[in-house]
Amino acid sequence: MKSYLSKLNLNLFTFAMSRDSVIPLESNPEIFTQFGRKLGLSPLLSFFDVYSLTDPDLVSFLPRPVYALILLFPVTEQYESLKGEEEKARDQEKDDKFEEIIWFKQLLRNGCGLYGLLHALCNLPEGLLVQGSPVETFIHNVRQLPNVNNSYNHDEKSELVKELSLSLYETYSKQGQTEAPSSEEDVNLHFICFTKARVGCH
Repeated sequence: MKSYLSKLNLNLFTFAMSRDSVIPLESNPEIFTQFGRKLGLSPLLSFFDVYSLTDPDLVSFLPRPVYALILLFPVTEQYESLKGEEEKARDQEKDDKFEEIIWFKQLLRNGCGLYGLLHALCNLPEGLLVQGSPVETFIHNVRQLPNVNNSYNHDEKSELVKELSLSLYETYSKQGQTEAPSSEEDVNLHFICFTKARVGCH
C-alpha cells in the first residue's frame, strides 16, 4: 500500500518534431499534475521539479518511490545524429523485448511535453490510474491495435493520442507563468521520459 500513497515524481519541459504543431507546454509541475489528473492520473500522485540527480541533499527531498523521470536537455547536432541512428535501429527491431513498455513516436511538433506525460501515465503500475478514465480507455485501444509492437502503427497511435488529449491540450498549453509561444516556433529543448514497464518493473 505504501506505493499507492506516494507521489509521482517528474520533471517537465518541451520540444518540437514533425507534422501537426501544438503550443509547447510550460515546464510547470502544477500544469502537468492538473493535465494528468484530467486524463486519469490518481489524485494520490503529483508531479514535482527535480533539482538534482547527484546532490544527496536535494535528492533526499524527492518523494518515493519514483515512477518516472522526464529529463530536459538542449538539442544538439550530436543528439540529432544519435537519435537518428537509434530510431533506425528501433524501427528494424524484430523481437518483442520492448512490448511491456507502451511507447509512441512523437508526430506532433512541439508536443514533447504531451508525449512525456502520456509515457509516464501509460506505464504506471496497476491501481495508479482512475478506473474508467480517458487514459485507461486509451491504453486499452492502443493494445487492440494489430501488430502493437512499438516499431509499428505510428500513425494509428498518433491518431489515438490526438483523440485522447488534444481537446484538453490547448487549455493547459496556455497556462503557466510565461507567455505561451506560437505552435510553429522552433524550440531547441527536448525532454524524454524514463519509466518502468507496467509489468516486470524493468
